[in-house]
Amino acid sequence: MDSIDPKKLEGYEKSLRIMKNNVSRVIAVTLFSISCLIFLVILWLLVDSIFITFFSSLNISENTFSIVNTVIKSLFTVIPMIFIYLPIELGIGKWFYEISNSKGKNVSLTTLFYYFNNKSLYFKSLNLQLDLLVRKAIIFAVCLIPAFVYEIWYSSFQFNLFFLGINVLRLLDFILIVAGLVFAFVYNLKYFMVKYLFFNKEESNKELFFKSDCIMRIRKKEVVEMYLSFFPFYILSVLIVPIFFMVPYMVLYFICMAKEFMGKSMKCN
Repeated sequence: MDSIDPKKLEGYEKSLRIMKNNVSRVIAVTLFSISCLIFLVILWLLVDSIFITFFSSLNISENTFSIVNTVIKSLFTVIPMIFIYLPIELGIGKWFYEISNSKGKNVSLTTLFYYFNNKSLYFKSLNLQLDLLVRKAIIFAVCLIPAFVYEIWYSSFQFNLFFLGINVLRLLDFILIVAGLVFAFVYNLKYFMVKYLFFNKEESNKELFFKSDCIMRIRKKEVVEMYLSFFPFYILSVLIVPIFFMVPYMVLYFICMAKEFMGKSMKCN
């Protein structure tokens, strides 16, 4: 126990205390959040089934059929995800942020739909979520370019190189993908504070991204360590049930740490 950072231990204890004080509602919100994602998956499968049923008899090529099927499924799932789920997801984050401030007072579950209260809030939340999503996606795409280029180069050859039973060329491809994902994840931590700053004070996207970047310049290592400290939970999540504890606990722990970051880094103006 002596080897544990007292600040981290305090964060663990505070997050657990908040969980205990709101256990039934935390589980309900977690179930709701997971249900939204499951609904989108079911919708994707349902649209796929309907499409195949009604259009499989058409005299079109297999490639055209596959492309049209993918486009239609994407439209029916991406649109609800963008215009409904993204504002709800931000509302879920706001609810967790507010219960960490509640000091024993109940925070209404209607907070989950806070960003549907009026047009201004809705478009502000949607703008932030899309801006954040696009920025992160671009970084991931750029970081995976080396793997993509290598994949094209590798595919042009008709031979494999094996060493101790391992396909060396395929292994290099895997390493490039993993390295790209890791680098993109670490780089995207510059946006770690954006939503927490937004919950604290609804500023313009430009100000939020600037402040988040400013704070995270010296905090990335701490956040990486935070994610790594939950590694045992990632393994346990294979059993499904621990997810209902792990996900909200991690959310609350990150909120506690984010508040500490804000308290020490408000010079980012």
